[in-house]
Amino acid sequence: MIDPSLGTLAKRIPTHGAASVEELYAVLRTDFFCFFRKCFNELNGGTCYQDNFHTQAIAHHLELCRQGDIKRLIINVQPRSLKTLVTSIAWPAFILGHNPACKIMHCTYSSDFAMEIARDFRRIVNSSWYRRLFPAMRIYRDVDSELETTRGGGRLALSIGGSVTGRGCDILIIDDLLKAEDAFSRTVREAANDYLARTLYSRLNDQAKGVIVLVAQRLHEEDLPGRLLKQGGWEILKLPSIATESESIPVGNSRFHTRRPGDLLQPARESRQELDRTRAIMGGMVFQAQYQQAPIPEAGNIVQLKWFRQYDVLSPPTTGSQIVQSWDTAIKGGDTNSYSVCTTWRLAGGSHYLIDVLRRQCDYPALLQLVVGQRNLYDADTLLIEDKASGSTLIQDLPHHYQIDPIAIRPEKDKRTRLAAVSSLIEQGLVYLPREAPWLAEFLDELLSFPQTRFDDQVDSFSQYLGWWRNRNRSYLDVFWT
Repeated sequence: MIDPSLGTLAKRIPTHGAASVEELYAVLRTDFFCFFRKCFNELNGGTCYQDNFHTQAIAHHLELCRQGDIKRLIINVQPRSLKTLVTSIAWPAFILGHNPACKIMHCTYSSDFAMEIARDFRRIVNSSWYRRLFPAMRIYRDVDSELETTRGGGRLALSIGGSVTGRGCDILIIDDLLKAEDAFSRTVREAANDYLARTLYSRLNDQAKGVIVLVAQRLHEEDLPGRLLKQGGWEILKLPSIATESESIPVGNSRFHTRRPGDLLQPARESRQELDRTRAIMGGMVFQAQYQQAPIPEAGNIVQLKWFRQYDVLSPPTTGSQIVQSWDTAIKGGDTNSYSVCTTWRLAGGSHYLIDVLRRQCDYPALLQLVVGQRNLYDADTLLIEDKASGSTLIQDLPHHYQIDPIAIRPEKDKRTRLAAVSSLIEQGLVYLPREAPWLAEFLDELLSFPQTRFDDQVDSFSQYLGWWRNRNRSYLDVFWT
């Protein structure tokens, strides 16, 4: 009879007597993803595992590390995504099952968490089904933070700052070396970064063949993953909770999972509504880091976050205020093309309040309807449209079909120069952003990271509006700054 604890894994093997049990165990021996699922069942009291592509992707990349195809791997994924179970518990057990002589070192942010993970690892390797799977993996010594095999291999659990003098490893696993609440402490960030650079990195027995796997949620642009990515030489598996671009993610040999913009990481577990609620509770900047794996820089390349002012609720419009919309349009729609972006502003005297950002990939007929719809939604007084590609067509069609007369903007100089030219308006405290908005984190990420960004459509719409106002109000600015 097939072991009932194996759950849905049994469905992969036909039932035809005692041989089916051995076939099932053969799958567990050779297929790490199936092995991980068995570990999940073991540690979660038979709770049904909800399959999802992201754990398949993590398992596949870890297997490439075990086989020596990847030597340096960074996995960035949101909290509560089973990343620790896959990487720090199931994977070391699978490695030692195949090679009991392998020395594994595991490090995390606290000794309590390190020991909790080690206890779960022990539950796996001491289980009857694991011993049946890997009879050659026998435990010689098991005390405190270390388990040693009869072949001289094993798993050592560490927390940041722990002494590793005289110790070496073949595989180094770093699991969230920085706590979320410490992310904005430069001292703590530097301590975590230095611990890897000055202590852990030198523990590899063979620098050429040794493997380092770093699994973490992003917390800050200068956190450990951020530092390592700047150095280069690392394979990256980045799994944002809400996809921002089209990509094909390897989940097995010659198998891929395709994500398109807006696709959720785990829709069966977290809907868009639940993610929006999480964003509202934790704030856009924190969500952008921990869930989107794209922390917003505190100091931008051209623009800095501290220059902006904030508002909670817009006050009623004053006499002379107006609504202005600035459109930067794409040539055509499609997942791989640029976005069409509309920024909606309230202009009151010399102050600029960003009300909304609309960002879509769409073809021209849909774009035309978006422009009309946004104009009507906000009762916009002025429409600015870049006179290029589909924007030129809009400038011709809007007066003819909808009696809307936009202002054609012909861009001068390059994108970077245009943003730099209006950055002083932000630094002088003339630009206000909402304290919270669904679009705010992605907008700031693009603006503060520019020009090191894949897309710059929001930047173009932003600088187009401020540039238009600046050119119309030079005399006002002369008075303001005098």
